[in-house]
Amino acid sequence: GEKIEDYSLRIASKWKIGRKEYDDGVLITVALQDRQMRIEVGYGLEKIIKDEIAAQIIREKMVPYFRTENYYQGLYVAVDKIKTLIKDNKDLVGQRY
Repeated sequence: GEKIEDYSLRIASKWKIGRKEYDDGVLITVALQDRQMRIEVGYGLEKIIKDEIAAQIIREKMVPYFRTENYYQGLYVAVDKIKTLIKDNKDLVGQRY
């Protein structure tokens, strides 16, 4: 009964994901029955993984695999893409708008 946005924010805060000094946590939330996915990033990654980028990763990387019930591969390629983005832009980690 909870919106995926609210749930993922609540869990990310509760689990204190990422390094405190950089606020660089990432949480991928999947609600299979509701057919919803969300990528939540800490403020320290917002210059690298903007909302549009997160939506694109879900749409282009995760959804095709999830449609064929290959959830592991969908998550794997999403994490790999996120990891590459962070690595390629490591000088921006921890910077805020």
